[in-house]
Order: sequence, then structure tokens, then C-alpha cells
Amino acid sequence: MCIYCLGSPARSRLSCSCSCPNSNTTDAIHVLTHKIKDAWRYSKVAVALFLNVQGAFPNTVKDQLIYNMKTLKVLTCYIKLTKKCLQIG
Repeated sequence: MCIYCLGSPARSRLSCSCSCPNSNTTDAIHVLTHKIKDAWRYSKVAVALFLNVQGAFPNTVKDQLIYNMKTLKVLTCYIKLTKKCLQIG
């Protein structure tokens, strides 16, 4: 789904098949962020785990990602899983 489809019936899907201009992974992240904030607004829990970080964002600095996760106090089990998925020492 892209930012151009937010008002359409396709809103419930996470992927956009309408060939909208400039739709990309970042647009999908914005949609997910919106859904997470909606969940928080209603005191619900929202969890997302993205395993293909390198595929979505090929210029990701792996060590910086892990550092940011530690800084944000992400649970150690998720940090270890991310390291394993990214194949970091």
C-alpha cells in the first residue's frame, strides 16, 4: 500500500498493486507506523518484526541498527535474533 491509496478501499492491505507513482518500502513503513499508533491510541499492543532489513534497505549500517536497538532498550532476544538474521558476529 502506498500513501496515495490510504483513502481507498485497498486500505486494509499492506501491499499496493495499483502501480502508484513513487510507492516504495518507505511508504509501507509509514502505513505500518500509522497502524501501530492507531493501536496505541486504543490501548492495544502492536508488534512488528522485519527480518529482511537488508533487502528493504540495502544501505543499512548493521552495527548502527544494533546500537539503535540497544539504545531504545529493545529486548535482548530481539537484538540477538536481528544479529543472527543480519549475520553479525
